[in-house]
Amino acid sequence: MDVGRRVGTLLKAWLLLIASSSLAMANLNQPAPDAVDNVFIRVTPKTLAEQLGNKPSRLLLAEGIYDCGLVLDYPVALIAASRLGVVFDCKGQGSGIIINSPDVTLDGLVIRHSGNSFLSRDAAVAVEPGAHRVRLVNLDIDAPGFGVYSEAANALTVKHSFVRGDARQHMLDRGDGIHLKRGQQATLAHNQFVDVRDGIYLENTDQSQVLFNTFSGLQYGVHTMYSRNEWIANNQADGVLGGYALMSSDALTLIDNSVTGAREFGVLLNVTKDSQVVGNS
Repeated sequence: MDVGRRVGTLLKAWLLLIASSSLAMANLNQPAPDAVDNVFIRVTPKTLAEQLGNKPSRLLLAEGIYDCGLVLDYPVALIAASRLGVVFDCKGQGSGIIINSPDVTLDGLVIRHSGNSFLSRDAAVAVEPGAHRVRLVNLDIDAPGFGVYSEAANALTVKHSFVRGDARQHMLDRGDGIHLKRGQQATLAHNQFVDVRDGIYLENTDQSQVLFNTFSGLQYGVHTMYSRNEWIANNQADGVLGGYALMSSDALTLIDNSVTGAREFGVLLNVTKDSQVVGNS
C-alpha cells in the first residue's frame, strides 16, 4: 500500500473513532428511561394546580405568591426555585399545605398567615394520618396556630426549618412549633422555634430523635406526654418558661441540652420513669 492510501485509511479510522465517541457521549447525556420521573416540572402560581393533576414526581416552584389550602394526595416533591421566594400566603384562614400521602417532600417553601383555630387544628403544614415518611426541610413558617401538626404518621422528618408564632398572643393561645401525635421514628433536627407555645410537643410518640434545635420566647422547648424511647439531645432553650418538660413518659434520653433564662425550671420530670438525664446545663 502506498503512503497516500495508508494516510487515507488512517484518517478514515480516526474520523470513525471520533464519531463513535461523540455518539457514546450523547447517549450518556440522555436520561435513562427509569430516570424520567426525576426530571423537575417547572410551575408558577397559576400552573401549580394543573400540573399536580398530572401527578409528576417533582415540581420546581418559581418565585411568587401561592394559594394555601393545597392538598397533596400522592407522593411528590415541591422544591422552591429560590430561597424565600416561594410564598404560600394563607391570609389568616385554614392550613397552608395538607399532606394526605406518604413520601411527600417540601423543600425551601415560605408559609405564612395560616389560621389559628385549635378546633380545626390550623397549621402551616398538616400531616394527616397515614402520611408516612414526609420530609419538611428548609421551611420558613410564620403561623399563629401550629407550625407543623402531624397525627398518626411515622418517620416524619423536619430539618433546617424556622417556625415563628405570634408574640402578640398569650403564650397558651399559640400553637406549637411542631405538634406530633401518635407517630413513630420522627427526626426533628436543626430547627429554630420562636414565640410559639411549645417548641416541640410529643404526645403518645415513640423513638423520636430531637436534635440540635433552638427555642426562645415560648413555654417549653420540648414537652412530652405519654411518649416512649425518645432521644432528646444537644438542644438549646433560652428565655423560656421551662426548658424540657417530660411528663407521663418512659425510657427517655435527655442528654447534653442547655437552658438559659428559664423562669420556672430547666428540666421537669413528672411521672416519668426509666429515663436518662445526663450532661444537661
